[in-house]
Amino acid sequence: MTDQSRIDIRSVTKLYGPVRAVNNVDLTIEGGAYCCMIGPSGCGKTTLLRMIAGHETPSSGTILIGGQDVTHARTGSRGTALMFQNYALFPHLSLTDNVAFSLKVNGVGAAERRDKAREMLGRVQLLHLADRVPSELSGGQQQRVALARALITNPKVLLLDEPLSALDEFLRLRMRVELKRLQNQLGITFIHVTHTQPEAIALADQVVVMDHGVIDQAASPREVYNHPHSPYVARFMGG
Repeated sequence: MTDQSRIDIRSVTKLYGPVRAVNNVDLTIEGGAYCCMIGPSGCGKTTLLRMIAGHETPSSGTILIGGQDVTHARTGSRGTALMFQNYALFPHLSLTDNVAFSLKVNGVGAAERRDKAREMLGRVQLLHLADRVPSELSGGQQQRVALARALITNPKVLLLDEPLSALDEFLRLRMRVELKRLQNQLGITFIHVTHTQPEAIALADQVVVMDHGVIDQAASPREVYNHPHSPYVARFMGG
């Protein structure tokens, strides 16, 4: 799985009119790594995430996943799953049907998709609530449903856009542990956009610090914290 889920970003630029949201970025994320992209609002981290997901197309450059050029591939055919910040659950569907939804769209039979959805709910420790609807859950539980729904397609790469920002401090710490546990269990690449330094340091194998559309430093949390490449990185990481 690890080589299949390696990501190579080569000379990627994204223009919105005259604005360079991402500017000539080169980055390799090893397969099976937990990568956190960090930086202030507007630094380009979410745009880069959305280009990996296929929700945005680079103005120039190449994105490879597992050695395959996916720069212009359809969202559904590149082996990625994106978990949105607002969870985007269907309010009228049970947790089982929420999680199984993408399998239904892909024509998987009712019994099989139900079994798979329940298995995935078990993985995020929500099987006992399988027949409830989202409004009957806490924020942390809703988030785990969104996580199960993203993972049911068996992606090579899971993309998380500020996944913990809506949670209170206690839940955020619990969900950090949960995310790391799941990533270790699944062995796939996680790319997690955040603007909080403790989150990146706690979770990441690789921290990517961005500013104004460029990568200032990409290294292990220890390296970034102890040996920042610039005063900006030092200030941002709190060193």
